[in-house]
Amino acid sequence: MEAFEYRDLATIAVAAVSLATSVFRTLKTAPVTTGGKARFRTALRLLLLVMLLGLSIIVALFDHLVWAGGFLVLAAGVRLTSPREAWDISTLKLHITSEVAFHTSSLITLAAAVDLLALGHYKNDLATGQRITITVTLALAAFVAVNKSTTRTRKLCTTLTDRVSSLMQHMEALEEIQQANEKSDKLPDKKRECFEKLDALERALFTRLNTGYRFWGTPVLAPNDAYALKRKVLGVINNANRRSDSWSACMYDLRAIEIALRGQIDVVA
Repeated sequence: MEAFEYRDLATIAVAAVSLATSVFRTLKTAPVTTGGKARFRTALRLLLLVMLLGLSIIVALFDHLVWAGGFLVLAAGVRLTSPREAWDISTLKLHITSEVAFHTSSLITLAAAVDLLALGHYKNDLATGQRITITVTLALAAFVAVNKSTTRTRKLCTTLTDRVSSLMQHMEALEEIQQANEKSDKLPDKKRECFEKLDALERALFTRLNTGYRFWGTPVLAPNDAYALKRKVLGVINNANRRSDSWSACMYDLRAIEIALRGQIDVVA
């Protein structure tokens, strides 16, 4: 493979990254009213990832491992194109699934990139045993990192499910007390309990799914939607009536969150 072919491959990769970045910026400015934009965004990220992986494999077949490692670094960087605010409760399941998938792929491709860069740069200085040791060590490191991040996600989703369920139960108990006797002495204590449950749920919703690093991860629910949900729940707590439209809308959102998290529940994680 000649030098000009290297430049061609690099140009294709840079152009693809630039194009994807432009599309994501455009999508971010548009409100998400359906899951269509979220699915398109996910498909675009997946296409970019597959393209970079394909370029890496092609270059590696010609024994240019350093270039292959470079393309894998770009593939790992697809993780950074995660939307920061462009999802809502209706696309929460897709958001969680895609975040887990792309975070896992970034850890694996980054480990593979380091391996190829090291083997390519020192290919004349490393014996076969040393090559195997480097590869196995990085593979084990990637496995540990992936297991840790997915375990974190399962624990967070399990905690969120518990907190959503607990909040709903306390709100229903509050509504029963208020409807039975609006001057009941139990109302202030029950409201305080609901506020505490809401605060606990809010903290969990702002927690990042796969990692605690702000730059690398995204929260469960976009900040604007989390604040909107909080305002909605506060209104219901202050005037609990299951026959009202606000009660129905609030419970619908909470149940939607619960349903979106079901696939990640793991009580023994």
